[in-house]
Amino acid sequence: MLKDTDSNDNSIVNWFENCWDNFCLRSRKDSSEHLHSRLIDNNNKSTRFVSQAGKQIVTRDSNFDGLLHDPIEENITSILHTNENTISWEDYQELMRITSSFHITVETLAHVMRAMEEHCQMGLESTTNNNSDLKMLPTYVTNLPTKNEQGEILALDLGGTNFRTLLVKLNPNTEPEVISEAHIVPDSKKILANDLFEFIVDILKQFMIRNKLDLNQEYVLGFTFSFACKQIALNKGKFLTPSKGWVLSDLIGQDVVETLQRIIYQKQLKVKITALINDTVGTLMACAYDEPTCRVGVILGTGTNACYFEDINKIHNISDRTVLPAEATEMIINTEWGALGEGGCLDMLITDFDREIDKMSNNPGIHIFEKLISGMYMGRLAAEVLATLINQGIILKIQRDHKQSYRYYAPFHALYMLQTNHISEIELDTGRTFANTRNVLKKLGLDYATNADCAIISYTCRLISRRAAMLTAAAMAVLMKRLHENRKTEMEKICIGIDGSLYRFHPRFNMVIQRHLKILAPVLLNYELRISADGSGIGAAICAITANDARNALRKGEIQKSLFYQQHKKIS
Repeated sequence: MLKDTDSNDNSIVNWFENCWDNFCLRSRKDSSEHLHSRLIDNNNKSTRFVSQAGKQIVTRDSNFDGLLHDPIEENITSILHTNENTISWEDYQELMRITSSFHITVETLAHVMRAMEEHCQMGLESTTNNNSDLKMLPTYVTNLPTKNEQGEILALDLGGTNFRTLLVKLNPNTEPEVISEAHIVPDSKKILANDLFEFIVDILKQFMIRNKLDLNQEYVLGFTFSFACKQIALNKGKFLTPSKGWVLSDLIGQDVVETLQRIIYQKQLKVKITALINDTVGTLMACAYDEPTCRVGVILGTGTNACYFEDINKIHNISDRTVLPAEATEMIINTEWGALGEGGCLDMLITDFDREIDKMSNNPGIHIFEKLISGMYMGRLAAEVLATLINQGIILKIQRDHKQSYRYYAPFHALYMLQTNHISEIELDTGRTFANTRNVLKKLGLDYATNADCAIISYTCRLISRRAAMLTAAAMAVLMKRLHENRKTEMEKICIGIDGSLYRFHPRFNMVIQRHLKILAPVLLNYELRISADGSGIGAAICAITANDARNALRKGEIQKSLFYQQHKKIS
């Protein structure tokens, strides 16, 4: 049993009751803002929408132009009820029945927050860590950037879709200079780590040659590895589990740094890995380079994860405290929040569609929270719902012969090409002409959709992405609450550094997060959501150059003289 579990539950419930009541009082002044379906008064409510995708900074007090698909400030079903979008009452009722499980209530958000708070605490305790969905992995990063960092640092960023090589030039109190190249990782390189790392190092060597780096000179490197690792030092970490559709079966339980370092030396490169970090840590550190109040890093892209600064005295799963600086008072914890729900704590909000996505994935039963909100699964989830609507004869029925099985009906298969970037495009529509929805359908080979079809498809995509953003806000609020309770001095603001294609390019995602953080975050705490500029690259470089090993590695001849280099170098 956890200590203070009841008090945590009560504090969250009380927090919700106070914030929600105050927030709702304002919304009830206009009866047209009900959650239930009704027509929008076009004279009183603007239909102009300005995409918030790429908005650099969002605060508690940010105002957004246009319609918001927020549970209070916009009726989510309003897009179904314009004069142009004629939907029969029977189809409407069936649509509501099929999609009802995607509607998130405040009670559901409270449950998610309680579950996450409980698993955070369990993960930090050495005695209960194995029973926690959240492994709360120590990163051994204990300091924020000072802007006094200096040097030329190499960085590798291995994420969900792309792989990048970077050269980062740091000088005191100036903006970093970054040279970056992006590469697609072939699916064939996602199976075995040895093949993957050989591929990466070959590209790194060519990158160094193209940028006229002296191959006889010694360099340090920061490695952003966006998969779960159990770190025992800043430059040592055992690979735990794959995600995002990757396999890497020969790396499980192995030291990621040692494996990659061996191949680097075999290729006769005098490059030493001095920091292994997660992409969330890189995002936090890069954001903190410009904004010292940054204490949380979040990735919302192909996958999702978060990290935050935790009080060092509350972290009881550190394997070796002797490697920590004596002056350390806090450390970044990699939550691996995508794993929340693996033990069943989110079952009450899992839909049959979510279960189907999980069953078809490369890792069934794993990373449940990630499958609810990340870009890798959102498009397929929407496709599953829309395929059911086709089966029920609700959408795209003009050319269907109902004597024919829906599984032989062309649109059924076309919709399975729906991607998350298509959802972002569809979300730009405001519910009149559906130009973006029609454009997406045309790309999929479906160019005969009616206004009613477009309205239902747009509604379905909004509902799914809205649920994802609401769950993200709940998870963020838990980390903000922990920071607020751990504060040694009064905190005026918490900055959350965010990166990832879903957050950057989805036109409404940050709006929904911001609106719900108003309800869920500590009442008197200001917050700022800030897009982190090249987090994984600059953040890895900062960690690499500030590591103790970096100073040793950069001494003349240090790498070439090392026993590890001598053992693994070979003649090409």
